[in-house]
Amino acid sequence: MTRNKQWIIITIFGLAAVAMSLLHPILPLYLTALEIAPEIIGLMFSLSMIAMAIGEGYWGWAADRVGAWIPLAVGTFLCGFTVLLFTLVEELFYIFIIFFFWGLFRSAIFGPSRGFIAAGAPVGKKTTHLAIVTAIIAVSSSLGALPSGYIAEVWGFRTVFYLSSAISLLGGLLVLWGYKNTIPVKYKLQGKFKLKLNYQTKALTLQCLVTAFQFFGLGIIVAFLPLLVTGRTGVSMTEVGILISVRGLVAMLFSLPMGMLADRIGNRVMMIFGLFTTALSMFAFSLASSFAAFIAIVVLYNIGYTAFSPAALSLFSSSSPSERQGTAMGFYGAICENTGIVAGSALGGFIWSAWGGQAAFMAGAVSSLLGAFIFIAFFKLKKIST
Repeated sequence: MTRNKQWIIITIFGLAAVAMSLLHPILPLYLTALEIAPEIIGLMFSLSMIAMAIGEGYWGWAADRVGAWIPLAVGTFLCGFTVLLFTLVEELFYIFIIFFFWGLFRSAIFGPSRGFIAAGAPVGKKTTHLAIVTAIIAVSSSLGALPSGYIAEVWGFRTVFYLSSAISLLGGLLVLWGYKNTIPVKYKLQGKFKLKLNYQTKALTLQCLVTAFQFFGLGIIVAFLPLLVTGRTGVSMTEVGILISVRGLVAMLFSLPMGMLADRIGNRVMMIFGLFTTALSMFAFSLASSFAAFIAIVVLYNIGYTAFSPAALSLFSSSSPSERQGTAMGFYGAICENTGIVAGSALGGFIWSAWGGQAAFMAGAVSSLLGAFIFIAFFKLKKIST
């Protein structure tokens, strides 16, 4: 894949990510304004991630067979139209349906984008190249989250939904332009799909389990961090947007350096560091009481996230051939990452309702610690590819 083709994929992915990040700071607050209980909000986010789990595996597989442009069109056009539906209905049943299709359609972006970047990565620099994906998500989170709360305060929640939809549709127009110009066509497939493991299946399964434990905390953060911050500090929606944008800015600054460091010292070391760092930050979230403290903890959390995520992606990517990277990355996102996010959003809501926000974030800390202990215990027994 040429550098131009990589950048057109990256640009489309970035626009889609900006559109998503516009909604992250305000969605929990919007649903709370509709008098929806925390456990129901958690279930809504979980349903969206279940749909993403279904979609990521399928769209990654589809990209390997028909090319990237169809999944990317779904992740931009259909996702944009789905977001508009938030402005039309307020009934609980229909909001659940919108969350499902929003997750299903936005998932079409991740597997194909990660797959093409992984397939084009030079030998020995795969983690660095996959860190680009983390950096794009981070930049997009900052660009979308920073104005999101302010727009909602000044012009209302609906304006945020309109803007998110418009950016998605802009990405769709770029897909149509790129279809005849630069978007890669499908790879030539050779035989039936098989993951060509360079380590035992048991190791791959445990890596997936560790990732799920790590992303459990992210599910709690996505669904409940805005509620925790406003409840503890009384800040405005604008300041919540600033907090989420800081999270993206830190991840942007650290993604590539962490990827380069992982290529030097090994993916396993970086994953262990990331697990312990995110565990510490989730514990700190549970105790924080000032906006300044939340800012500092967000910085710490995203250092851990950028240490873990590119390294884990690279470790998984190495197990499959280049012509199947879309399928492999889709499977990783669907089964490994999204399982944890689904569990975090759903269980976090019930824990919040039963014991409060402190307990919910403590559960995220425990989950990352469990992932770290499982990883260390297993990989002491058998050395695998870094």
